[in-house]
Amino acid sequence: YSVALESAQHFVQEAYHAARDARVDPLLVLAVMSIESSFDPRAQSSQGAKGLMQVLARVHVDKFEPFGGAKAVFD
Repeated sequence: YSVALESAQHFVQEAYHAARDARVDPLLVLAVMSIESSFDPRAQSSQGAKGLMQVLARVHVDKFEPFGGAKAVFD
C-alpha cells in the first residue's frame, strides 16, 4: 500500500483503540481497512459505502447520530 508513514501510524493507533473498545482483534480491523479501502480514508464505492471500512452510512444512520450524523463516516 502506498501510505505515508504518519498516516499508517495513525491508522494503526486508531485501529487498536477501536478494537479495544469493541473487544475485537486489532489485526482484524486493520485487515478490513486494507481490503475494503486500501487504507484510503476518502474511499467511496459505487454503492455508497464510505471510509476506511466502507460503511454504508445510510443503513446505520442511528449509529452515527452520537458522532454528528452520517457525515462522520470519514472520521
